[in-house]
Amino acid sequence: MTNATPGAVARHLLQQPLDGLARLWGTPHDPTDTLLKQRFWLQLLLPLAGLPLLAPTTLLVALPVFAEHLLSWRPEQHAILCQYTALTLPFVMLAGVEGLARLRARRPALAPPVTGLALLLTLLAAAQFG
Repeated sequence: MTNATPGAVARHLLQQPLDGLARLWGTPHDPTDTLLKQRFWLQLLLPLAGLPLLAPTTLLVALPVFAEHLLSWRPEQHAILCQYTALTLPFVMLAGVEGLARLRARRPALAPPVTGLALLLTLLAAAQFG
């Protein structure tokens, strides 16, 4: 759907919603763009040790923006660049906090080491991506 109109993209999403979700992770027949999208998710979630995944409803709030960027034909929108992630980062961070609270409620002994791991991963990501 390269260079498809917004209406064509909306129709495709309504007709094939699972394909639309799959395209948030990869681009058919384009391994370079697929790698960009997969790195996007890794760079977004790894510094928080995956904790936002424990609060999926909070992440769903940002789904329209994720979809706007990751369904775009522009590869620049499939990478972590501040102007493209500015609308999603608050929800990712909030989901990370909520995820940690859920982990603490369910498995209290895991919360401190996972918090330390998240801090270490955040520092490593900051050093690498500055």
